[in-house]
Amino acid sequence: MLSPLALTMALLILQNYDGLEKKLKEVFSERSSILHQLSKTSKELDSIKGNLQSLKNDDSVAKKDVQRILELSHKQREEMKSLQAALQKQLDEANDRAEKQQATIKFLKVEMEKKTKIIKDLQQENKSLKNKLLSGNKLCDAYAEESKKIQAQLKELRYGKKDLIFKVRQQLMDLEHKLTIAKEELEKTALDKESQLKALKDTVHICFSAILSLINSSRVTFQQPHAKVIPYSTHFHLFFFFFFFHLSTCSHPSKVN
Repeated sequence: MLSPLALTMALLILQNYDGLEKKLKEVFSERSSILHQLSKTSKELDSIKGNLQSLKNDDSVAKKDVQRILELSHKQREEMKSLQAALQKQLDEANDRAEKQQATIKFLKVEMEKKTKIIKDLQQENKSLKNKLLSGNKLCDAYAEESKKIQAQLKELRYGKKDLIFKVRQQLMDLEHKLTIAKEELEKTALDKESQLKALKDTVHICFSAILSLINSSRVTFQQPHAKVIPYSTHFHLFFFFFFFHLSTCSHPSKVN
């Protein structure tokens, strides 16, 4: 697509070229007319020469008239030469102007082709930039969506971690309470071996159930890479202390008494 300035220049050049062509046609037409007139005048001169020749032979014609006619003929010839020189000068000038106009038109045509190529290159580059911008916008939207998903997952992990900590603490408190109750029951049934063994089995069953529950909770914690492991080694020590205490009590019931 050409710019308005280039189109205006092209129109002006075409108009000047049309005007120059019209002038050249007029000059050539005028030249043809002059040449025709020259031919006619030449014929008239030949006729005059014939008349002069006949007048020379005619004694009745005065010498002054003959001299006047000769001068008139010479004057007409000089005017015809001057007119022909002026016409030739006009033709040369018109040819020079036509050549200059032709060179200018050729130069402007080359410049217009260059500008057209530049415009096409810019349009192609603009199209490429638009495609890159569209791809960048899509990528940004995808990153934003991924960021939202990650934020939602982090939020779920934070709430899940808090809930897990609360559940583990509650289970540890329940375990400690059950161990305390089991200890009291074991102390009460220390003289009865069968009751003591039954209470020991119940205590071991309760402890192992709690430990399995804690292990399952720990597995959930390990599946979350940012979750912290709750320290409950103290409760394990307490469980094993009571466990070995009751084993020793069952083996030596007299020590309890």
